[in-house]
Amino acid sequence: MGRVPEPLRLTLGANNIYLLRDGSDALLVDAGPDYAGAWEALIAQLGQHGITPADVRQVVLTHYHRDHAGLAARWQAEGARIIGGRDDAPQLLHQPADRQLLRERAAAVLAHNGVAREQAWWSIPAREGAGDHRAADGHGAWPGQLRITPLAPDVLVDGGDCITLGGRLLTVTACPGHTPGSILLQDERGGDVFTGDHLLPQQVATVGIQFRDGERWPSMPPFVRSLEQTRALAGRRALPGHGEPVADTGDAASWSLRYIERRLTRIQRRLAGGPATAYEIVQALFPRHQPEHLVTLMTEVIGLLDLLHERGQARTVDDEPPLQWAST
Repeated sequence: MGRVPEPLRLTLGANNIYLLRDGSDALLVDAGPDYAGAWEALIAQLGQHGITPADVRQVVLTHYHRDHAGLAARWQAEGARIIGGRDDAPQLLHQPADRQLLRERAAAVLAHNGVAREQAWWSIPAREGAGDHRAADGHGAWPGQLRITPLAPDVLVDGGDCITLGGRLLTVTACPGHTPGSILLQDERGGDVFTGDHLLPQQVATVGIQFRDGERWPSMPPFVRSLEQTRALAGRRALPGHGEPVADTGDAASWSLRYIERRLTRIQRRLAGGPATAYEIVQALFPRHQPEHLVTLMTEVIGLLDLLHERGQARTVDDEPPLQWAST
């Protein structure tokens, strides 16, 4: 068996897109973000390596977020088969009105957890918007405001499924948390793991405020379970959706889990002093935070409170807003 070609890393703004080749066929891991000029920039990068859009037969989405799936509809129109995690399919179909409704629901969650209602409504659109086009979670910046066109993937995959590219085999691992349908891809010949935002270099991606069937979905507990599962991939290089490659996937997962446990300890110390809302906890833990970081910090603290609740280490005082939490 010949040498396996190295994945080619392409970049659009803050995002990595990976190209895998087998003969004349090519596969992309993630479609790339869509902003003014993004498609042309990506095609130019592919052209430098002798690849045309017609050569890209498959595009696998690690998750539905617009910076990873923004160009998926364009690739689909070019004839590529779009593959995504099954539990992310509903979000990929969202129209602008659906996304606006989710932002309204997210703002209501912030208000229910102690953020002043006016501030909550301001915070959610700011996270989506233009400004300097910088991500609230620190991923970096893009040259323009991000867009996404609704689409239905051609193929939906679950954990354990396989994607083939000639003689190359990619095994899918479901890792719900960052989104419900986030997936990892293990290159069985090359040994690499394409991690999307599930694993990032020296950073834990926020799990956000997420909804399923109209109800808030506590995403931090499944995210932690997914990280625990990912530790089994020790010895494999991680190729993340942002930043540089990580030498050992298992070590990166362990680092993320330690980070989460440290944050849990800080929240438990605050609750030992008496009941508090998630907003009061954010103010205590991050007293000098910038207003544009409020959503990220609130979603992290709400998620960590969900995790403490699942472990039986925290409880809600009552269901009346603003929601207060206490130690058990």
